[in-house]
Amino acid sequence: MAHVERDLGAHHSTDLFHLQHEVSQAMSLALKRAEQQAETAAAEAKARWQGACAAEQAYHRRRHGPGRPPAFAARIDESLSAYVQTSLVHERAQAQCAEAKTLIGAFSEVDHPYELQQGQAQTPEQLQTRLGAVFARLEAIAEEADLSERLCAHLAKAKRLTHSL
Repeated sequence: MAHVERDLGAHHSTDLFHLQHEVSQAMSLALKRAEQQAETAAAEAKARWQGACAAEQAYHRRRHGPGRPPAFAARIDESLSAYVQTSLVHERAQAQCAEAKTLIGAFSEVDHPYELQQGQAQTPEQLQTRLGAVFARLEAIAEEADLSERLCAHLAKAKRLTHSL
């Protein structure tokens, strides 16, 4: 490779696959894991809410002695609130995962010598602007998802690869 670049003066360009692979390594697994954890938490919260509702119904079906009845309304409200919160977290995680997947696929549209909509040749500045927009959104998703430093390093490496495109 060095011989071809140095002696023959050929330009070495990063393959699109390497760029997508690095971004995928940085984002996909972590976002999918967060989505699965949020889904599990939402399912557990839903089960607690349904359990609280069932306990209230079972209580009202039986005869009771003297004394104050359990605070079913507070338990149901608390479990319903937790279920709503975990459902929102799950929806957000799903949206982040889907958006990251779409953005990774967008690299193949962006890294093209011609703009696919108008058929015009792309200048390096246009390519840099479009890639910058994709990376800006990926970095925002990584920050929202609180990705580890190691995974952010993969994203930074992928961003460095774009200079050779």
